[in-house]
Amino acid sequence: MIAAVLAPASSGDPDVIPYGADAVAPPALLLRWADPWLEHDDGRTTGPCLYNGRLEIWAITGRSEPESGTLDLETMISGVLRRLADDPYPWRLQVGQPGNIEVAGITYFGCRAIATAPTIPNPEA
Repeated sequence: MIAAVLAPASSGDPDVIPYGADAVAPPALLLRWADPWLEHDDGRTTGPCLYNGRLEIWAITGRSEPESGTLDLETMISGVLRRLADDPYPWRLQVGQPGNIEVAGITYFGCRAIATAPTIPNPEA
């Protein structure tokens, strides 16, 4: 669901890579399950939902150092913030400190964000 929300809407938007990857072509948003993946919630903050699902969004620029990558990273994260705010699903986002991110042995400049949203378990079969 979050991959569709973050999918490129124009030619300048970063590609979205769902479910992790062993290689990327930046700029890109790499989606992975966070650890922990699910957190129990007693319903005080999420209504009828008993869990919060957590996903990592790795914003990866085509740069390797902060001086040239900061503006690109700020633009990417601003786009993520706008799209999640515009989506009717109640996403919450925490964005980590910018720095080096390694994917498949290659170091990029970027950051990790954690998207959290209320969820319920699948019904029993």
